[in-house]
Amino acid sequence: MRTNIPNIYASGDVISKTLPKLTPTATFESNYIAGQLLGSTAAIDYPVIPSVVFTLPRIAQVGIPVEAAKLDTEHFHVQALPYGKLLAFQYQNEVDADLQLVFDQENYLVGASIYGNGAPDLINLLTMIITDHVSANTLSQKIFAFPSASVGIIDMLTPLLHHD
Repeated sequence: MRTNIPNIYASGDVISKTLPKLTPTATFESNYIAGQLLGSTAAIDYPVIPSVVFTLPRIAQVGIPVEAAKLDTEHFHVQALPYGKLLAFQYQNEVDADLQLVFDQENYLVGASIYGNGAPDLINLLTMIITDHVSANTLSQKIFAFPSASVGIIDMLTPLLHHD
């Protein structure tokens, strides 16, 4: 991210990259640049990056896109969870809310797509599960607040995940 001027760095929308040009990505890059200025020599290593479209209801995606996974059934499988219908009493009666999960061959979560007003918060939870390769056993050792959309998603997700 160093420019052609040795003491000038760039981040965010002004750099050429294939990753999403999002505010959180620019913040991550700026923190990396700060580390470089303070002496770090590590190369930048981007984590999984979620994105949200601020429509009503919200749309969010992280990791392997559902469409790509459906084209590569040798490596991935997709599980649809109509969580709005299943959790309407917990989730503001939003019955059209939908979640599609992408799993690898070992049943680790590697992607997710959410349609619903709670998508921004839920995609953050799913991003951590993807990034940390969380297994069903690890999730079963956690207690989440109830009632909440996240606890409903965890309850539906846990049986689908890799078991240690």
